[in-house]
Amino acid sequence: MSGPTFSKRLLAAVVLSAATILGAPAASADTVSCGDLAGYGGSSPSFPDGRIRLGTPCFQSVTPANGGLIIAEADADRGIIRAASTVQLPSGVSHLSQSGAAWEEQYWAINHPDPAQQGTNGVLRFAFFVEGYLDATGAGQSSVLLQATSLRSPNPVTLFTTFANGTTGPKSVLAFVEGALSFRFGETSNFNFSLTTRAERAPGASGEGFAEAVFNNTIYWGGLAAVEDSLGNAVSGFSFSGFNAGLDFTESQVPTVVPLPASAWLLGTGIAGLLWRRRQGLLRPGTASATGGNQFLRR
Repeated sequence: MSGPTFSKRLLAAVVLSAATILGAPAASADTVSCGDLAGYGGSSPSFPDGRIRLGTPCFQSVTPANGGLIIAEADADRGIIRAASTVQLPSGVSHLSQSGAAWEEQYWAINHPDPAQQGTNGVLRFAFFVEGYLDATGAGQSSVLLQATSLRSPNPVTLFTTFANGTTGPKSVLAFVEGALSFRFGETSNFNFSLTTRAERAPGASGEGFAEAVFNNTIYWGGLAAVEDSLGNAVSGFSFSGFNAGLDFTESQVPTVVPLPASAWLLGTGIAGLLWRRRQGLLRPGTASATGGNQFLRR
């Protein structure tokens, strides 16, 4: 299952890339997927109507016949991408939750102030604010992957990735991550930023387990760090063309007060997961509570 607004091409690329980096699920896995796409573009497979597209939340919650629970959630807006995945794993059963959210800006150009430099190669340097958490107990494993691509950088550039399992325990993430994409001055380009979360059975692990990766409402565009020429020199006075004015691409989209990670998610999967783990004896003392599930352990 997948969110109806998400480009199938984009979701397939995100999931394939994530599986390559983070490991493919077990062949017997029951899978629930969610995806969403936001951004601006002309007529294309991702934006067939050529307009601004705001994210439409996707939420899937499935109780498989063979037991456990699988939840996937994804949402995207221009400058913000969100995803969360949760699985409860009975003994002997493999489940996978995978969620993908992407922000894509199409058919716009960065112009060099010197007309003679139009058509030469450049580098766009940018940042993202990343906040969220991963948790896993027993046989569970959770992971997160943030990537970027452009027409001149078609192979996904990994901006951030990490995982948690029963050995590592919970992990919290709070960071600004930087990245760079290639382009050509004066030529139209596409820029895509994608977030993938996964929760599943850890490779080779047996028994019961629980896993969640919660990056809901916490991945924000951090703004442009620099535009450089092919020699690495900063270019000042550059301009955009073909770019929709609905978003100032140069400015950070991080709010003054960053929301607590997945405050809404706590009302659904967090409480359900805590109760399930408590029943199964998988909850570590001090990692979370029914009243403080968003106060995650920092390591």
